[in-house]
Amino acid sequence: SGARCILLKTSEYVKDENFYYLARLDKALDLNAFLVMRRGRKPLVLANELEYRALLGNGNFAVKRFRTGKELEHLLRRSASGKVGMNYCKTSVASMKGIRKLLPGRKFTDVSRHLGMIRGIKTRDEVKKITAACKAAEELMNAVPDILKTGMAEKDLESKLEEMARRNGMKFSFSPIIASGVNSSVPHHLTGQKNIGRGVLLVDLGVIYSGYCSDLTRTFFVGRATEEAKHAYSVVKKAQDKAVSMMREGS
Repeated sequence: SGARCILLKTSEYVKDENFYYLARLDKALDLNAFLVMRRGRKPLVLANELEYRALLGNGNFAVKRFRTGKELEHLLRRSASGKVGMNYCKTSVASMKGIRKLLPGRKFTDVSRHLGMIRGIKTRDEVKKITAACKAAEELMNAVPDILKTGMAEKDLESKLEEMARRNGMKFSFSPIIASGVNSSVPHHLTGQKNIGRGVLLVDLGVIYSGYCSDLTRTFFVGRATEEAKHAYSVVKKAQDKAVSMMREGS
């Protein structure tokens, strides 16, 4: 990309996962800050007064505070020199105009693809966190038969699972899909007040563990499954097992 430095901005409204990844911060934190990455130098976080105090003492990056727009402008001009790489995927037109105003004369380039390539190769620690997130979601799935009661609505089951996740110190990584009966055939069904009856029950959920998300889907049968349903389930399961057996590291 030819960038001399990388400048990332994150906020409570537009959270840039790359900011948290490169600063090695938990995505559970809601920050309004800038991150400057420069070759051969420690990452630098520019934060306001309140967030500055919360970030002090972190050994992964240096942190400087700004109290006013003028102070932010001064810090950015001193730290973001040369050609500046930015994540255009997380930068709005209005935000880009503001940054250009703060850094007049600078050339900018999009490094979103490069950031994606960096994050695409997971470290052992990341794999452990993803595995833990999947195991936590699996525990919720395994609890569904015990939680499910006659006359329970889709939303009721969602609430019970959310309560269980929170007791374990986690939250959902997205709004779960609880789809009963004909609703299970609707892609991205919106969980509603429909009572869960006999037949297919589809549950799609995931949790966040230390900033890493899981996403699992399971099919349950309420009551006795029909032969047609058993056959369809078997075909899909065989296809899944075949796909998993063909997976190779680096492919």
